[in-house]
Amino acid sequence: MTDPSNPKARSQELAMVERHIAMGKRVIAQQEALVKRLQDKGVDDDQAKRTLDQFEQTQRMHLQHWDKLLQTSDKDGGEAER
Repeated sequence: MTDPSNPKARSQELAMVERHIAMGKRVIAQQEALVKRLQDKGVDDDQAKRTLDQFEQTQRMHLQHWDKLLQTSDKDGGEAER
């Protein structure tokens, strides 16, 4: 995490986390679609489900990072939106 006293660095980190969250949403949607396609075809989807679980876990970490940045920002009087 960046130095909270450096507004430019904090802004850059927030932008980076926003990109990661947006990308995570797209990747999760794609993986969910893959799981559904595999299920519709009656094909083994265990690996696809495990991969989806990993993507969702990573997304939770991105969201926790975002929340932590917001808490730091709130303490310093900054604002951000997810």
